[in-house]
Amino acid sequence: SQLKGDFQKAERAYTMLINLENVNAQASGYLSMINLYLLQGRFQECIREVERAIERCAQAELEEHRFKFLLYLVYMHIRLNDLESALKTIDQTSEKTGSFDLVDCFATRKILYHLKGWDYLKMGKIKEAKDTVTQLKKLIDETGYSKKCDCIAT
Repeated sequence: SQLKGDFQKAERAYTMLINLENVNAQASGYLSMINLYLLQGRFQECIREVERAIERCAQAELEEHRFKFLLYLVYMHIRLNDLESALKTIDQTSEKTGSFDLVDCFATRKILYHLKGWDYLKMGKIKEAKDTVTQLKKLIDETGYSKKCDCIAT
């Protein structure tokens, strides 16, 4: 690509996408900017862009994109070892929907439960981690994926 290796040029191009009227172009711009910041280790700026993307997606009612950006935010909090913020973000996701059940994508729901369980485990909250794994197993059983996920059975 023409932007390869030129971070400043890439940042300007992604900013242009973010400033367009088309919300899908904006989401693409945010995603590209976030990945650029991740690549450079600019985690605080990455979090700022993720939060802006989440807000924009909520305004435009782009729930699928919003959930993807929420996953990025959870990842960033975990990366910075801010597990409380990661859990808060996960819980905020389920608060807005009533549960993870309304998240359309099975893979996204599975990741949210996985991250929540992982956070509890890292915090030493074993009971909460086990409860989350139980919820994840229930999700997998209900969707018929249990044959492929025997590692969750215990």
